[in-house]
Amino acid sequence: MVASLGGFLGRKSDGDPGAETTWKGLERLTDIAAVFAIFFSSA
Repeated sequence: MVASLGGFLGRKSDGDPGAETTWKGLERLTDIAAVFAIFFSSA
């Protein structure tokens, strides 16, 4: 799931996601978590 956030498409011939794709996915997940925390902490 993290790799898909980084742009990995998961096609049959793609192989495994690399470190850069995983890193991009983790950065995007961090951004999503920060927005979630900001949005729900103001209630």
